[in-house]
Amino acid sequence: YQDFHKKGFEFVAVHSNQNEEVAASKAKFKESNLPFPVLQDEGAKIADSLGALKTPHIFILDKKGEVVFSGGVDDSRDGGNPKHHFLHDVLSDLSEGKKPRHSAVKTLGCYIMRSGS
Repeated sequence: YQDFHKKGFEFVAVHSNQNEEVAASKAKFKESNLPFPVLQDEGAKIADSLGALKTPHIFILDKKGEVVFSGGVDDSRDGGNPKHHFLHDVLSDLSEGKKPRHSAVKTLGCYIMRSGS
């Protein structure tokens, strides 16, 4: 966010887990003091429409609303010492007017819990 918001990129988080209390989730995100909005995805409709499987699952949309990247932030399973920074790579490419070097990569993380899961 810090590197790319000033270059014109907008960020939005979508919370789709259906097994978590909405009030508790909102409190947690407020406490996190994220510099971008977090939308509550009732019924996981946004996750379903994009095909999100795990959290975090990143989607970069172009100005037409087309997905130009889908996948994980990086290749770390536990948040430490990634070898590849997919999100940063793609945002760098786009900010330079280049075609993204990645269009889809594996998403690591916990599965999004949907109703009935």
